[in-house]
Parts: sequence; C-alpha cells; structure tokens
Amino acid sequence: MARKDKTETSSDGGEISGAQTSAAEQANAPKESTAQQAAQQVIAEGSATVNVGVNPANPASGATKPSEAAPAPPSGGTPEVQKAAQPEPNKPAVASTQAEGGAKTTADAPRSERDRTPQEKADAAKASANAETAKAAGAEMLKLVVDGVSVEVPKGTLVIEAAFQAGADIPYFCYHPRLTSVGACRMCLASVELEMFGQRRASIMTCCTVPCAEGMVIKTNTPDVKKAQNGILEFLLANHPLDCPICDRGGECPLQNMTIAYGPPTSRYIEEKRHFPKAMPISDYVVLDRERCIQCMRCTRFCEEISGDGQLTILNRGASSEIGTFFGHDFSSNFSGNTIEICPVGALTSRTYRFAGRPWEIKSTDSVCSKCGNGCNIAVQSRLGDLVRINGRTNEDVNEEWTCDRGKFGQYYVNAKERLVQPLIRDDQGRLIESSWDQALIAIQKKIESLKADHGPDSIAGIASTRCTVEDNYLFGRLMRTLVGTNNLDHQMSA
Repeated sequence: MARKDKTETSSDGGEISGAQTSAAEQANAPKESTAQQAAQQVIAEGSATVNVGVNPANPASGATKPSEAAPAPPSGGTPEVQKAAQPEPNKPAVASTQAEGGAKTTADAPRSERDRTPQEKADAAKASANAETAKAAGAEMLKLVVDGVSVEVPKGTLVIEAAFQAGADIPYFCYHPRLTSVGACRMCLASVELEMFGQRRASIMTCCTVPCAEGMVIKTNTPDVKKAQNGILEFLLANHPLDCPICDRGGECPLQNMTIAYGPPTSRYIEEKRHFPKAMPISDYVVLDRERCIQCMRCTRFCEEISGDGQLTILNRGASSEIGTFFGHDFSSNFSGNTIEICPVGALTSRTYRFAGRPWEIKSTDSVCSKCGNGCNIAVQSRLGDLVRINGRTNEDVNEEWTCDRGKFGQYYVNAKERLVQPLIRDDQGRLIESSWDQALIAIQKKIESLKADHGPDSIAGIASTRCTVEDNYLFGRLMRTLVGTNNLDHQMSA
C-alpha cells in the first residue's frame, strides 16, 4: 500500500511530514511536557513567563528546548527577589536583533536604560536621601520590590517615591513632593501586588496616593500598565490644543515628554474640543490659558498649602471644570510666579518671559537673589546677553525651591535702556563724556583727595544700593571707613 505523503503542523509551530509524525511526536512529547510544567511552575510563583513554542531568535528552528527556556527561580527568597537576580526574558524583537548581531534600539530598551531628565534624577536622589535619613533616625522601615529591585523605605512612603528610589520611571503630572497627593491626573499607574486574605493580588493603582506596605511588589513596565497609561494620556490630550509651536512651555513641557514616551501615536478624538479665550492675563505677571489646562491642581494646592492665600481654585464641576480666581478677581499673590514653574503644561505662563526664547537658546547661571537678606537661591537665565527669566533653585535650608514675585520679576532693570554701561566723566563744560574704567577710577581718587584736603573726610558721603549683594555693600563700607575715613553711609531703596 502506497504511503500517503502529507504535511502536518506540530503543536510547536514547526512543519513535519506524515512519515515523521510518530517519531516526532515521541521525541517532542516529553520535551513539551517538561517545558510546560516548568512554565506553569514559574508562572505560579510570580516570576517571568517561559516562552514555549517557536524560538524567537530563530523561528525556523522549531520548538524551544527545555534547556533554552527561562530557568526556574532558585530556592530561597520571594519570587520577585529571585527574579531580580535573573536576566529579563527575551522579547521577540530584541532577541531577534541580538541574535543577528544588531544593536539594541532605543525603542526596544526600557526607559530606565536611557538618559534620565534632571527632574527624574532629582526625584530619585531626594527619595534615596529621605530613606537614608529616616533609617538613620530609627524610623520603621519596609522592604518591597520595584521592577525586580529590592528597596527599603520608611513607613508612610508613597509608592511613587519608592519607585524613584529604585530608579524606575513613573510618569506623573499632579504629584509634587512638597504638595499633598490628590491623584488628579491618574497618570502614575503601576501594578501593585499585595497579600490580601491569604492570597497575593495585583491591581493597577495610582502610585502617588498609595503608601508602601511590607512585601509589596510593584511593576511599572508591564503591558497592562503601559496600556492604562496610554489611555490616560489619550484622555488628557482629548481637549488639549496643538499649541506646542507657540507655547512658551515648548521644549521643557512634561506633557510633551510624557506623550512621546507613553502616549498614543495618533488621536482618535474627532469631536470639537473645549474652547476658552486664549492668553487671559490674571495678574501683572501671570497669563492663564484654560484650553491647555489638564486640571492637575498643582497651582490650587500651592496657593492653599504653600503661599496660604488660596487665590486659585477649581471652578464648576465635571467636564466644565476650569482653573480661575474667585469672582474673576486678579491673582493678587506675592508668590504667584511659583505657579508658573510647577505647572506641567503651558496653562500658566509668564508675561515677562512670553515669546522671549526657547529653552535650548537660554543660558542658565546659578545665583542668589539680591532683593532681601533671605538669600534665596535662583537661576538667572539669559538669551543673547539679555535677562529673560529667573527661576527658583533648590536649597532646602533657605528657600526650598520657591521665590517671591519681587525676586522673580523685579530684576528686569538690568535690561533697561537707561542703564549705564560705560563710566561717564563730566568735563569742564558740564557734559558727560564716556571714559574707560581706569580713567573713571583715577578721577574719583583725585576728587576724594581734593575734598579731604579742603573740607575734611566728613564732607564726603557714600550711597550704596540694596540691589548690590551683601559682599558688595560690605566692601563699599570698608572703602568709605578705612580709605576715606568717614561714617557717612546710606543706601537707596530699590523697587
């Protein structure tokens, strides 16, 4: 009897002929059984999933051998801690690229392997410092696992802060370490696994509102988490205008960064967006654009918790919610400029910085505010030699990261056209003539010596400025007392 030649597909995806079916089944059966048992065991223990079937590095090779499958976790410790010591399971795209000798692309690499932003680095450093301080003070510490990394945090620490300490990337808009948590933006989602009623259960939660617990397992990079974050961003962008080319936040906007990293590539929203009057000034320094607002409530919480004046609030309810002032009054706060800095979008912008330049065009210089004796740390930012903006700089012992409006907006006299940029000497006819610094200093020396010889040192007085630094005024006082020999000193108040 002639043998009927036919082709069948094996359970692992490879093709075998009818003549080889029985032999292949006998050879593959124990291997598949062993691999499936190993996979079920690993999945039950909460570790990585074992790929059973086609070898992703070489699909033509057929079934993955048991030796090629991900190894079972070693004995001892929790499954997540065991997983941390193992290499991550191969993703098909990455495994194929690496097997062919290609380089691993940025898109395939997790965000933790890429360069972190200064804010992310600051968040991680602050979280680690807080944990070390609490541990040194004898606080109760909790052990948990974040993306396979074991961390120890003081009791009461939020999940998002533990994630920062572990080096994980958590997108967020409403969270701020100096403000209370409200979970308004819903962006900082992660899978949080806890033991409840004798079983370990995992749920997707907002990391900024959930405190850490002993034995908690947090996963920030799972497909379900990424899908949820993608959906949240799509909702946030539904009413957001495409103002990036004309928005002062462009280039340093967290919403831009998060959309590129976590958001959808296109929008499915075809309905009419919400519309409000654009660029509405609410004070001498702040411009409000309600179309760009994502209702993260950072500004309202700052006004309630930091400045204490409660000037900004959420008006209306539901889909009609918007940021504004009570009864449409002016935003009359001495610290209004800080709301511009903490706004994660371009909803609150500076009237003085409006259209002054892009972040990559700006040179930032660390300095100290000269408006009072507090010594607030600031960053003086200039473009093409002109002062364009002053932002607060973090110093926990002085100003944390805040600045008053006088220090933030009261420095623009340096750009005044009337400001002297060259020494002037009055000639015999009363005209002011430009001169060099050497000529000016020699003229001052001769005049002081002449007045001292004719009328005594007390005929001379010195006037300093509050716009000068403490060091400048100290040296000016020494100059008048030691070289001139007079105590006739005064200062001129600056606005």
